[in-house]
Amino acid sequence: MTSEEVAQAIKEHAWIYAKTMPQNPHEYTLRKQWGDDALFDAVVTHIREHGYETVYQGRKYIQLDVGEFFYWTMGSPLKDTILINRKRLTGYTPEQIAELKEIRR
Repeated sequence: MTSEEVAQAIKEHAWIYAKTMPQNPHEYTLRKQWGDDALFDAVVTHIREHGYETVYQGRKYIQLDVGEFFYWTMGSPLKDTILINRKRLTGYTPEQIAELKEIRR
């Protein structure tokens, strides 16, 4: 899968504001909402193979920058991965967070 194909795939899927983590504003998309496990797996694999290592709260993650966001998974085996996370590279303004909360309702 090319970087352009990954960018298109993530753009076409719904993202949900992670309301349980207001101290770390971010969004996620669920495998079950993609309707195409092979595509979801290909995107996760691309993130893991082309991303870079980072540490958050003492835990290592692989994240990949695509456009305005960086993307990561929780590191579970591919078959057990149920979501992809994303966060704005520049963080979220209070207005953007309010908008995401409204979309979630």
